[in-house]
Amino acid sequence: MLTGTPAGWVDTFLDSSIAKLLLLPLGYGLFRLAEYFLKRRAEGADATRDLASLHSAADLQEKLNRNNMTLEDLKQFRHSALNESAQTAVVTAQHYVERAIYLADATDTASSREWPEAMTQLEMNEQASAQFLEAEDQLTALLVERLATAEADEAAALQRAHNAWHAWREEEATWGARTWEGGTIRPLLVSTKLEQLTRERIATLKSDNSLGLDAQRTIVPYQRAPADLPEHIEPGVTAHRVREILGAPHFVSGDYWHYRFQETRLDIFFEGEAIKDVSFLIIEGQTYTASLSSEEFSFGALTFGDLLDFDSSAKIEFDFSARTNELIARIRLGPPGAWSEYYFGAVIPVHGGGQLLNTDFQWDRDRDCLLSAPSSTLVNWFGQTSSLDGHPRVSWFIK
Repeated sequence: MLTGTPAGWVDTFLDSSIAKLLLLPLGYGLFRLAEYFLKRRAEGADATRDLASLHSAADLQEKLNRNNMTLEDLKQFRHSALNESAQTAVVTAQHYVERAIYLADATDTASSREWPEAMTQLEMNEQASAQFLEAEDQLTALLVERLATAEADEAAALQRAHNAWHAWREEEATWGARTWEGGTIRPLLVSTKLEQLTRERIATLKSDNSLGLDAQRTIVPYQRAPADLPEHIEPGVTAHRVREILGAPHFVSGDYWHYRFQETRLDIFFEGEAIKDVSFLIIEGQTYTASLSSEEFSFGALTFGDLLDFDSSAKIEFDFSARTNELIARIRLGPPGAWSEYYFGAVIPVHGGGQLLNTDFQWDRDRDCLLSAPSSTLVNWFGQTSSLDGHPRVSWFIK
C-alpha cells in the first residue's frame, strides 16, 4: 500500500519491481516505434532525391538530344573547360612569378651597390634619394615607351591610372614616415619607401604588359623625328602650340612632357604655359640629323671635337651630381643679332642610361680640365633653356 506525499509514493513506485516490469517493455516499444518512423522518413527522402536525380538526368538527356550532343561530347567539353581554367591559373601564377623575380633582381641590384663603410646621416639621405631618383627615371622611361606605342584609349587610361598611383605613392611614403617627423632620418625613410613603391610599380607594368598579349598584335614603331623639329619646339613656345605640332604628349609628369621618336626622346619642361627647357636625347645606335638655326648637325656621330672645329671659342664645362658626370658646351648659332643659344652635352649616368647613347670622357677635377680627347667624346643630348643661370634639365634614362 502506498502512503505519504505524492512525490514520496512516486519515488517508491519507481523503485519497486512492479514498475520495472511495466515501464521497461513500454520504453523499449516506444523507442522501436520512433526508430521505425524515422527510417520510413529517411527512405522517403532518399526516394525524393532519387526522383529529383532522375528528372535532372532526363532534362540533361533532352538538352543533349536537342543540341545533337552525346555524353562523350559533354565529357570532352568538361575536360576542355577544366584545362582552360588550369591554363589561366598557370598564366596568372606566371604573372606573379615574373613580378617576384623582377623585384628580387631589383633588390639584389640595390644591395650590391657600393656603400662607404662609414656614412653620415646626410650621406645616407643623399644615397637613398639618388637610388629613388634612379628608379623614378626607369619608371618614366618605361611609361614613355608604353604610352608611345599604345592605342589612344589605352594610353589615356594608363596615364590616368599612373596619375592616381603617383598621388597615392607620395601620400603613402609621407604617411609611413610620420613617426619621424622633424628627425634627420626622415628623408632616408621617405626616399627608401618611394624607391620601394616605384620598383613595385615598374614590376607591375612589366608583368602586366607580358600577361595575355595577343601574339598577332603589332606594335606601331616609333616615328622618325623631323629634322627641323628643334626650330619649332623652343623656349617660349606655348603648350597649346606644342600640341598643334606634335599632338598629345606620350607621357606627362608634373610640368614635364615627353615625346618618344625613333632616334631621340624629346623632353619639355614648362614654366606656366610656356616652354622653359627643351632637350633632345639621342638613342643608342641611332643618328639624328637636326637643323639648328639653319645649321645641320648629325647627332649619334657628333663629338665635342666637332663642336670645337665649328666654334673654336666654345668653352667645355664639367658638371656632376650624385647620379651623373657631364660635359657641356654652349654655342651660339645663327646670324649676328638674331642668334640662338644651344647647349650640347655628354652625360654619363653612374648606374647606366638605358638606351641613351653611350659616351665617355676623363676630367681632372683638380686642374679643372678635360684629360681625354674631345674627338673621342660623343654628344648624346642637346637643347635650349630660357634660364639665365644653367643648362636645360635633362631626364637622361631612356627605356
